[in-house]
Amino acid sequence: MNRLALKSAAALAAAVLGVTTPAAAAIVDVDVTFAASDFYAVRGVGAPPVDPVSGRVQLSFDDAADIAPTSNGLVATGLDFAGGPLLYAYDKANDALRFATSTDVFDNLLDGDFLSFFIFAPSTQPAPSNVAYSLGGYSIFVARQVTVTDPGAVPEPGAWALMILGFGALGAQLRRRRRNLAAA
Repeated sequence: MNRLALKSAAALAAAVLGVTTPAAAAIVDVDVTFAASDFYAVRGVGAPPVDPVSGRVQLSFDDAADIAPTSNGLVATGLDFAGGPLLYAYDKANDALRFATSTDVFDNLLDGDFLSFFIFAPSTQPAPSNVAYSLGGYSIFVARQVTVTDPGAVPEPGAWALMILGFGALGAQLRRRRRNLAAA
């Protein structure tokens, strides 16, 4: 009986080590629904023509290196700003994920029609920290309020494996106890 407990503990330890070993590449999943409002003019005059701006972005990317502006793998839905197709870029040194509707925005804020927002530390807390747009001329509008709707937590595959292993061990232990009670 002691050997069975020792073997069970060894199997559990091996399973935990095998399941929780980190992978070489860190794939980051971003699923953000946001609304930005109360825009003010940073450059130019007048009231912002679009207020609020909202939408949802979904993306999976590898944060091992910088990513040049691209739209590969990006799904943007519900954006109520018609500034062109949405692109993203990742800056590994600053752990910053940037979205924009113009490639010029990634280098510097040039005048033109664009929407841009930034997510700092996307692997730990993916939430837009700055939302800005321009509709041409010499105007840039920045949001004072940005709200994010969390899509809800989903357990990682490693957590699922540990839960299944734990429930299996619990079931085996209960069956063994019932068998011992029936024999007595």
